[in-house]
Amino acid sequence: MEPTAKVLRFIAESGMSDAQFTRETGISSGLIGQWRSGKQKASLKNLQKIADHFKLDVSVFLSNNDPIKISTTPTKKELIDAINSMSDE
Repeated sequence: MEPTAKVLRFIAESGMSDAQFTRETGISSGLIGQWRSGKQKASLKNLQKIADHFKLDVSVFLSNNDPIKISTTPTKKELIDAINSMSDE
């Protein structure tokens, strides 16, 4: 999956509106519209800005792995796996 498509999927999966995403990242709604229409692709600078804001590694967007689950909310299974992997201290 192409990086711009991953960003758009991230926005959708996060439950944020474009307006909220714009406020949080400083990326203009016009640019998001250009990404959606395919007129422009997300630059590395914007990918890094998004990754930094959401405390993600930019490789989430640049990886060739597909499909890649991009989510700010862990699934129930992910939470259970994380709890189970914790050592008793």
